[in-house]
Amino acid sequence: MIRIEKLSEDNFHHYEFLTTLDKEKPCYCSWWHINPESMENYDQEKRDNPEKFRNCIYSKVQSGFHVGVIAFEDETPMAWISIGPVNQFFWAWKRTLDLQEKAEKTAAIMCFNTAPIFRGKNKFIPIMEALMEYGRKQNWLAIEGYPFDDSALKKHGDAVLWPGLTSEFLECGFNRIAPHWLSNDNAERSIYSKNLQIHA
Repeated sequence: MIRIEKLSEDNFHHYEFLTTLDKEKPCYCSWWHINPESMENYDQEKRDNPEKFRNCIYSKVQSGFHVGVIAFEDETPMAWISIGPVNQFFWAWKRTLDLQEKAEKTAAIMCFNTAPIFRGKNKFIPIMEALMEYGRKQNWLAIEGYPFDDSALKKHGDAVLWPGLTSEFLECGFNRIAPHWLSNDNAERSIYSKNLQIHA
């Protein structure tokens, strides 16, 4: 049985575990909420001052932001999903402009990180099914995912797996609606959307 929990102060320790598996550069999945001078600067700060990013996310949780969710199988944390209304992510500001008033009710999956013990066990789809049910309870109109295209996977391999795979989103009933706002010839990616409204 998969359970979805909004990130909170109570489950924050599970989030810390799932987002700091790289002990050399713990990221806390903070990139989406900040505006670093450069990727090099961000990587350096992850090494030198990771608490800065941890505290950034903790403050957002305390302030009521929907930073993301943790998926549990029974009581075991199985995945961290950086998901929330599009307008709550700094790096989605261009998409917020496109969606305008719908940005508050459209959820964006910025990152999908499965715990090592669950990797390779076909958990993406059942997690997504639970996540979509959770989204309906949040009154979200749709969920968007931003996977890299197959061309980018061929070029970059594991380095671009963090948003999920195009094939997985398609299998969950998502449809490609447009190129991603940061898509380029070196790393092509797309916007996939799933309508959560249930029509009688």
